[in-house]
Amino acid sequence: MVARSYSRREIETLVHALDHHADELRHLADQAEAESLLKSYNKYNKFRVKVREFDTFALIINDRFENAERAANTDLREHFEDQQFQILNDMVEASVMFLKILSELQDLPLGAKHVFLTELQRLQRTEQRLADPRYEGQFTEEQKKRLSVAQDILKEIIERAPNLLTFAA
Repeated sequence: MVARSYSRREIETLVHALDHHADELRHLADQAEAESLLKSYNKYNKFRVKVREFDTFALIINDRFENAERAANTDLREHFEDQQFQILNDMVEASVMFLKILSELQDLPLGAKHVFLTELQRLQRTEQRLADPRYEGQFTEEQKKRLSVAQDILKEIIERAPNLLTFAA
């Protein structure tokens, strides 16, 4: 089966939509930070869902770039990759902030362990993505340290987070 070829205009439309999605993500991160001070998880959960949507949308756009009509999309590709890097960085910052607050809580909700294991996997995938040569020189040592701190905090929280009840023998 022959892959469809995409025009610059089609890709540009998707990249602009991704920009809008990124703005929504940043707004949700700010809301999650404010709400976390009240020991609430709702906005952070919405933020996590939006991050997954962003990642999925970025995969689709990446496929469009791979199947573009011509390689003259370098400026658009650079913008797309910069946007991805910035969102990955924003995600790490939001995670560190939120996880620090969570680590101070004595009681975590039932099923928190599953949520935080998933979050740890996401941060590990983020670390792998940021190691991509495209981001070389952009991801600073301080940012790497913050990502490591987020993973360490998560591991600590996972240790004391309750599991969901299971009735299997």
